[in-house]
Formats: sequence, C-alpha cells, structure tokens
Amino acid sequence: MKEFGDKFNFVFIYTREAHPGEKIPHLSSFEQKIDHAKLMTKKYIKRTMLVDSLEGDVHKAYGRLPNMTYIVNRYGNIIYKSDWTDPSTIKMALNHYQEERKMMEDKIRVTPYYIEWQPMRKNDTEEFMTILLNDAGPKAIKDFINSANHYTGPVQSNSSLGKSMGKKLQEWLDKQDY
Repeated sequence: MKEFGDKFNFVFIYTREAHPGEKIPHLSSFEQKIDHAKLMTKKYIKRTMLVDSLEGDVHKAYGRLPNMTYIVNRYGNIIYKSDWTDPSTIKMALNHYQEERKMMEDKIRVTPYYIEWQPMRKNDTEEFMTILLNDAGPKAIKDFINSANHYTGPVQSNSSLGKSMGKKLQEWLDKQDY
C-alpha cells in the first residue's frame, strides 16, 4: 500500500500453496517452496516475503486459512485480523490506527474496544479462476471447487458460496479449453 509510505512495514508470509495444480504443485520440499516464493515475488507479491516452514508452523499458529491478514502494532499486539486479504478494509484499519496514534500523541485518553464486522468484497470469480487455471492448472480449480462444496461458513444473501458456487465453477471449468 504505497499511500502509507514508510509508516508501516508490509510483509507477506508464504505459508502453503493455497491452490496447488499441475503447474504449481503441492509443496514437497523447502527448496521447492523457496522457488515458488521467488516466482510469486516476480509476478504478484511486491513486498517483503517471508517463507514459513514446510510443515507450516506459522500457518498453524495463525489460523490455517490461505489469505489471512494481520496487522500487528509496534508492541506485537494484533490489532486487526481478517480471514481474507481485502485492500479496502486493510486501508481503513491502517487509517484508523494512524488516527488512534495521533490521539495518543495529543494526550487524548483512548480505550480499546472489540468489534465484529462482516464486510463484503469484490469477488470476480471468473477472473480469479482464469488466473488460477493459467498459473496453476485445472487440478487447482478442482481443489477450489471441492473446497467450495464443503464451505460451511457465514453466507450473505447475495453471495454464491457452498455447493451452488461449486456447481457454477464446475460448469465454468467444463467450458474451458485446457
């Protein structure tokens, strides 16, 4: 997030291959994991990347989901946790954190509070699936479809999660020429 300049350190932790396929297979060695990380930094990830152990020690410690985001303050406290990486909510949280820091610098009394919120994010499934098919291969799509078919998390009224999403993704895959 370039707009925050040097006010924050952004780190990507490569925990596991979220959607292994024929082109980018399931990780079988740490050397392979390092090679995958190098490919990602060339193509997608434009920030410091740390590589988790092959066993996924960091991944296991922080929730096991493939796209989690944490914001950790300078004291090591988690001040933001999301089960999905969404730039707009991360930006909002960082802006809010800066406002909090300013209040503290101005000696304004502040008090932490807990919040739960389930925002919506843009989800261009066809665009994502096309990238996944091209970069990882059809096995990755089939793995994603299997995950969708077993999804039991919260569902908003206009989202297409669960078996209905799995069916739509399978129909999309059947039309592809790979």
